[in-house]
Amino acid sequence: MTEVMPFSKENDQFAYFEIYNNSNQAIQLDYYNISFHSTASSGEKILELPPTSLEPGETVVAWNNGGNLSIDNFNHHYGTKLTEEQVISYQAISFSNTNKQTISIRDNQQEIVSASFSEEDIQLGKTLTYLYPQESTAMQTSKQQQKPTPGKLDKQQIPEKPVTVSASDAPIIKSKPVSEANVNSTITINAIIDDADSSLQAKLFYRYQGEASYRSVEMSRQESNNYHAEIPAEEVIIGQIEYYIMATNAHHRAVDPTKDTPNVITVKKIEKEKKQVNTVVEEQKMINEDFNQYPQLLITEISPNTAGGGTDYFEYFELYNNTNQTLHLSDYHFIYHYTDSSKNIMFELPDVDIASEETLVFWYNNGKNELEAFNEQFSTNLTKEEVIPFNSSSFPGFANGGNRALIIKDHKNNEVVYADYLGEDNNNDGKVIQYKYPLEEATKMKKHQVLADPTPGMVDEVQVPSESVEVPEEEIDQEAPMITHKQVKEGQAFSPISIQAEIVDNHTIPSANLYVKKKDSEYISLPMSIDPENPSQYTVEIPGNHVDENLTYYIEATDGRNKSKTEEFTIQIDQEKIDSQALPPLLVTEVVPDTTNTGSADGYEFIEIYNNTDQPINLKDYKIQYRYGTDPESDVIWPSIPDDVVIPAKETLVFWIINGHNNDQTVADFNANFSSQLVENQDIVRIESAGMANGSTRGLIIASNTGIEYSIAYYNDTENVDDVVANKGIVYRYPVDKTNVMEK
Repeated sequence: MTEVMPFSKENDQFAYFEIYNNSNQAIQLDYYNISFHSTASSGEKILELPPTSLEPGETVVAWNNGGNLSIDNFNHHYGTKLTEEQVISYQAISFSNTNKQTISIRDNQQEIVSASFSEEDIQLGKTLTYLYPQESTAMQTSKQQQKPTPGKLDKQQIPEKPVTVSASDAPIIKSKPVSEANVNSTITINAIIDDADSSLQAKLFYRYQGEASYRSVEMSRQESNNYHAEIPAEEVIIGQIEYYIMATNAHHRAVDPTKDTPNVITVKKIEKEKKQVNTVVEEQKMINEDFNQYPQLLITEISPNTAGGGTDYFEYFELYNNTNQTLHLSDYHFIYHYTDSSKNIMFELPDVDIASEETLVFWYNNGKNELEAFNEQFSTNLTKEEVIPFNSSSFPGFANGGNRALIIKDHKNNEVVYADYLGEDNNNDGKVIQYKYPLEEATKMKKHQVLADPTPGMVDEVQVPSESVEVPEEEIDQEAPMITHKQVKEGQAFSPISIQAEIVDNHTIPSANLYVKKKDSEYISLPMSIDPENPSQYTVEIPGNHVDENLTYYIEATDGRNKSKTEEFTIQIDQEKIDSQALPPLLVTEVVPDTTNTGSADGYEFIEIYNNTDQPINLKDYKIQYRYGTDPESDVIWPSIPDDVVIPAKETLVFWIINGHNNDQTVADFNANFSSQLVENQDIVRIESAGMANGSTRGLIIASNTGIEYSIAYYNDTENVDDVVANKGIVYRYPVDKTNVMEK
């Protein structure tokens, strides 16, 4: 390993390490184990590289491409002209920038080479280079904090002569193709693989026709040279599966048949009249099927990715009422679940009823389009009763990259139904995921088809049971929700005020609103948020910009039929005396680091500044600076395009982040996303950057060209507090402590 870049300039999106083949034979890098170990943890992380052959005397760059950027982005960042063969992209494992870390390459458990670095070795945008070891496997540090040179070596980094390795043969694969399979049945693939190397690695690669990438599973060695792998039954859905086998040793790779001409398995539905019942037990199970064990609501289709580029304006999911009664959706709560982090976001749907065995389409109408546009998009003729638009402020939109799920729970917080999806289950052509009801007693929907053509409002008969769940007729609810609340008596001027309440109902999960007003104004309504883990807990925040005098408030809750409300309460606001002449002339007033995606990155991140003077200010004398953590030495200047816009007195200017994925978006798209009316190069300008981090401490500074920092807005700077929420702004007020640090 000849070079490591642990901490790049753009949100670590260009970190990499470099590997050189110091032998006279080709090396299959994916044959080896590459591990990351940090002193901050006791374990290690294993990196799985894609199939990569490194020729003798050649160098390859392993790029931590967490932003799923292109090779052009990498070359532009480093001023290189590397090809896709010279740069391997990987994701999921990042460098530690605050502890000692070691990268090791091993053959089984034997270390071949390692490279280490510590916090003192790291500088933003600088690399470490290494010399070959004379007596051990640990690379020797050559130079620290150097200008990055991915793909290039100094002669002294490598020996004069390479290691001589004896020539060997490639593995030979013999396998009888599998051509047919039944839906929801395990598919077994067997192969005989001859190779002189006993530590051979064999993998089965498979995908559904139309998927962009293959999934892989290790083939286990049964005896001698016999290998075996299975495609699990839950992944065997109607369609055609393409597969091939790959066998790899240290220096050779064999593929059967080939990636471009794979074997094809046709997966068919088992026709009921042709189905063979082999045992008395199976026959009895079919006769005694308990339809009442199935979920009362079924998620039958999810569309995370609208066909074409740009913002996804036609995402939807489909619900089916699997009961004999009309169901009220106000009796349930809906959760958007992150399967890779266990994060939950509760969101609201309109209070509608769904009739027995009826299908409704819930359209995330973030573009505020008309129903005609939806029907035109999908060549349908659905009515307003069949398509229910929603635009919940808490729902971030479906992630195209997958690892997400929809969960529906009842008012007792019991899970009713669950449906998840992966990135490879959908694509930019608008393909969707279709589900069928769980065959066993469970709540998890089974995937019926992935990369399927969208069919909003239409459900295949195999997706739902032949009989619906029998539920008793609902009694009329005459009991209003019960609100328990402790009054908030005091607040600080221009600081947000949190209002909390416990709200319970005998039948449903109520919706609740806070009504708040100033002395001589009308009440405004603020919806209260529900805790997904404890749905009786409600919270809402009165924005700081509304807190400039004493406030009166009350809480109202409804179960859709009955209402209840608290008495009116008064909050005494402590007014601060501010020396306005001591405040900064330019203030950072809002930051939005996480927004609706365009392509695979945030499309509408922005920074807002305010001219806090009585005179216009020309931006040409100032720049935005992006700070990693709270260290001023890490600042990166973000110039705007254009940079000579004049900000009128007491007016704002918005800086829109252009990250390579949203280059084709217009200010009209920006305005549509936020319902704003900004004018390009007048009150909105662009900044070309990879964007703002969501999970780390960052600072946004407006500073003069000579380095005077007028105001600083930090986020994620308080331990265990995550300020970043999808499609939500972090709003700041002026500092009152005679510093230049804005207050959230």
